[in-house]
Amino acid sequence: MDLDNIGVAPPYRAYIPTFEIRRAGRRGTSSVLLDQKTDWNVLKWLPGRHYVSTKIQIPNDAESGRYVLYFSLLDPFDQKPVVKLAVDGKDAQNWYSWTTFEIVEKGKLESILTERK
Repeated sequence: MDLDNIGVAPPYRAYIPTFEIRRAGRRGTSSVLLDQKTDWNVLKWLPGRHYVSTKIQIPNDAESGRYVLYFSLLDPFDQKPVVKLAVDGKDAQNWYSWTTFEIVEKGKLESILTERK
C-alpha cells in the first residue's frame, strides 16, 4: 500500500495503524469481523510517499456476505480513531472505508460468477 504524508512533518505520536473488516449494512460491534493492528511505525513517516504492507487473514468461520475494509490511525492511549486523513470515505467514528469485497460459501464461487454474466 502506498501512503503519502502530504503534511510538513511526521506524526508526533505513535498512532496505531489499524484495519477493521465489518459486515456491510450493519452497525455496532456485532458487525466487526476483524480488528487488526499493524506494526507500522508512523513516527518514521516523514513527508513524502511510503510503501507499507501487511497480511490480513480472514477468519475461517466468516459468514458469506458483503464486507467493507476500513482503516484508521488509533490513539495509543485510548485506542480510538483520532487522525483525520486527506482521503474520502470517513465515517462518523473516524474510520475510512477503503474497499468492499464479498465472501462466498466454499464451493459456490463458480456458480456465482456464471450467474452474473
